[in-house]
Amino acid sequence: MYFDDLFQTIKNAVGNNMDNKQDDVIKTKAHFERMGRYNNKTKNGYIDKELNSAIWNFQKENNLKQDGYMNPDGETEKTVRKKLKDKEKFKTAGAALAVPAFIATLSAMMGLSVMQTYEWYKNQSSSRQRDLRKQAEGTLDNQNNNPNDCNRRHADDTKTCNNTTSKKGKKAGAICHSSASERYASCLSNKPEDQWPNLQE
Repeated sequence: MYFDDLFQTIKNAVGNNMDNKQDDVIKTKAHFERMGRYNNKTKNGYIDKELNSAIWNFQKENNLKQDGYMNPDGETEKTVRKKLKDKEKFKTAGAALAVPAFIATLSAMMGLSVMQTYEWYKNQSSSRQRDLRKQAEGTLDNQNNNPNDCNRRHADDTKTCNNTTSKKGKKAGAICHSSASERYASCLSNKPEDQWPNLQE
């Protein structure tokens, strides 16, 4: 993707017979590309048929005023930015499902969220990663809470989150699983249960 800032706003209107400043057109194309609604290989600052269609279709599908325009801070642009932010949140929450179990222990030790710890861990050297893993697993062996009890509670939370996914969809399920990981880390770090985060069902 050729435009890095997900949430930059346009400064001038984009659409047929509008100002169509090149920077604004490029931002608009990037936003629609990220949503899977624009796939023209020509990355330039000129409005084209594909972008025009993408704006019209987006407005229609989201019950917005159908005029084919993206106005600065207008309802179409606000809705586009909201969809992009939601997509980014879902991506982050969904990634929590693939985090190794020992990261939850590390996150409790470091006082960071599971995802922050995982991102930090991935940027360490392989030897540092081995040391951190051993440290986290050593903590598991020496803690007061019974690891089997934490594992059982985590399994119960996981079942609840799987049900949430079935009833409310993938996004709600991913958020639930992320909160289950935070609860698991709290258990492993011997926090009192009343200080654990709530399960986001």
